[in-house]
Amino acid sequence: ASITACGAFGGLPSLKSSFVLSESTVPGTNETVKTFLPYGSVINYYGYVKPGQAPDGLVDGNKKAYYLYVWIPAVIAEMGVRMISPTGEIGEPG
Repeated sequence: ASITACGAFGGLPSLKSSFVLSESTVPGTNETVKTFLPYGSVINYYGYVKPGQAPDGLVDGNKKAYYLYVWIPAVIAEMGVRMISPTGEIGEPG
């Protein structure tokens, strides 16, 4: 399976930027509802840490940490990254 398997299980929620499109208050409450702009371009990449791979570091002395390095040859205002572990039924590497 691959990241395309997400569609078979209803997909994942869409990513939204931190740029606020609009803000409104719910009548009768003090609750503010914000609408965020969606990202104009979304690229899915399905990768995984190979079994037995040494961690890049440790967090709190005992939790394995793996780093994600990205090169973007342009100036951007914002980039969203979503990492899911374990992936469960949305797919397996391969």
